[in-house]
Amino acid sequence: MNPASEFLAKNFQRHSYAAHMGFFKALNIDFGNNPGEARGSRTYLPITVLSIRELQKEAALKAIHAGQLLENHATHLARLLTQEDSSHLVDTLTYTLREIMRNAVEHSETDSFQYCGQYWPNTNTVQIAILDNGVGVRKGLSNNPKLRILSDDHALRLSTLPGITGKPDRSKIEDYDDWANSGYGLYLTKRLCTKGGSFFICSGNKGLYSKANDNDKYLSSNFKGTALRMILDKNSISTLKTALKQFRIEGEEMAKTFIDGAPRASASSQGIISR
Repeated sequence: MNPASEFLAKNFQRHSYAAHMGFFKALNIDFGNNPGEARGSRTYLPITVLSIRELQKEAALKAIHAGQLLENHATHLARLLTQEDSSHLVDTLTYTLREIMRNAVEHSETDSFQYCGQYWPNTNTVQIAILDNGVGVRKGLSNNPKLRILSDDHALRLSTLPGITGKPDRSKIEDYDDWANSGYGLYLTKRLCTKGGSFFICSGNKGLYSKANDNDKYLSSNFKGTALRMILDKNSISTLKTALKQFRIEGEEMAKTFIDGAPRASASSQGIISR
């Protein structure tokens, strides 16, 4: 957040859950825990800050792709939220967390991002929020000279289409590059979330809200970076492998209709990176 921003907070003392998660301290309001201070439990993760710079340093020292470290983080978080070592929900959460974290690392042009999560056993749903204070979706996609972006809502729409990325050389992606940015991460994550849950992304002056069996809605927003909220319904997810394969095939066919030389989804976007 911007410490120089002026705002007025009222009646926040009643919101003990947000205070415990670190929400108010993240806004520089002296109330509740700092982000990451709460220890979490078997059903929730408090607001946590992950340094992109430190992540990249660790990846360089270990001579691995930063995506692998994010895979490890995502797996740990997914298991903590569900209290399961292995399940379709764990696999799905790992995939969605990793792909959104990758977007923050590879496109935000900022030093860190924040995330939190809550598992609701009574409804078998998981709610996750991830945000960064970076350049935003429109600026990130504008690095690709082949894209003509008209507005913030147009940028959000493009970002959730298959094969769209801010990388200008997306048509040259090689099959052996497992971690290539092929532009399928947000598309596949949105498809998974809307199998029974919902997906929301905001950046700039617009937000895009999607849920199962409903048309996309564009809402007014005012956020410099990129913020996402995902709700996944465990009951509506069959198997990750089956769902991702179906969505990937549909996405690759869709991409061919509006992208010359559209790349196939990379191995990471297919959810098949081994752990």
